[in-house]
Amino acid sequence: MAQLLSCLMQTLKEQMPGIADAGFTAVWLPPPSDAVSAQGYLPRDYYNINSKYGTEAELRELLAVMHENGVKAIADIVINHRCAHFQVHAMACCAATLFMQTARFP
Repeated sequence: MAQLLSCLMQTLKEQMPGIADAGFTAVWLPPPSDAVSAQGYLPRDYYNINSKYGTEAELRELLAVMHENGVKAIADIVINHRCAHFQVHAMACCAATLFMQTARFP
């Protein structure tokens, strides 16, 4: 799977003339940012466009080839599944415990 992901942008770039000739006018691209999950749906850093799908340079090259062939790019940007570089479960548990200890219930 990792090898398939890493060559996606190069494969799309090579196949773009045929994709355009087949009548496609847009291609939905996977999330481009660095992510915890291989598929890109748990983004770590929105500003790091080097993902398992390829590098920022490869993405820019693909977008240029898409534009040359009259194909639009649809960006899949995950804004509601943000993940951090590290998890703080212990802090969340402590906050929940503190709340339960100090909350006043009727």
